[in-house]
Amino acid sequence: MGEDVLISFAYTESGESDVATIGDEALDSDIGTTWGLAHQRTANIMFASSYAKRHAGYGDAAADGTGVIWSIPNPANGVIDGGADAPAEFVNLNDLFPGAFGSNTHTVDFTLDAATYPVIGKTSMGDMDISEDDLTLWLVNLEDRELWEVSLGTDPTTPAVPVAGDVNTFALDGLFDCEGDGGTSHPDLRPFGVKYHDGRVYVGAVCTTESEGDDPATEDTGLRALVFRFDPATNTFDATPAVNFLLN
Repeated sequence: MGEDVLISFAYTESGESDVATIGDEALDSDIGTTWGLAHQRTANIMFASSYAKRHAGYGDAAADGTGVIWSIPNPANGVIDGGADAPAEFVNLNDLFPGAFGSNTHTVDFTLDAATYPVIGKTSMGDMDISEDDLTLWLVNLEDRELWEVSLGTDPTTPAVPVAGDVNTFALDGLFDCEGDGGTSHPDLRPFGVKYHDGRVYVGAVCTTESEGDDPATEDTGLRALVFRFDPATNTFDATPAVNFLLN
């Protein structure tokens, strides 16, 4: 414990080993394992979303940490001394929607952590991004495979902690028939990436073929990368993916 898990460095750095501007932003005991990052520029807050990773936990403050969004005030100043700039839990979405992001499968034995192995990519959160007006976080829930819209209020200078009524969800399951069987449920569709750009939300996903077994022919024709485009003005996804290609 007590190791850096979120650091910053100047964009002018050359990538050489002597990084003069490196800053410590959060420790493992502060935020645990995260993936999605979203910089709220107006208030200068970095939001980080929990991520399920084997052999490492979700952070000391989050017993039910699969649904936590953390806040890191004034990122890039390298201050984590417990003062005003210390990382803190912004909201635990599992408190608003119990169990929505899956259970914490970690045990005291992080060396093995066997129960976490099968849930990687299938519980907690994937990627996260923020709208251009700094008022909405967009993230992927890996447990229910839905796009989540989380409002930060109406004043970008003071992001508001959301309540249940500030959250909307949008299903991706019916957008693409990964299995090719014409069914209504598509367990092989696994979303993860999120990008907000020019008033649209883009969600990256893959067809895993995991329900098809180990047939090489199925993998050659079924492993696929997809990007779906979502319009927040109408709360609808485009009928066809914006990107769609095989991974063979």
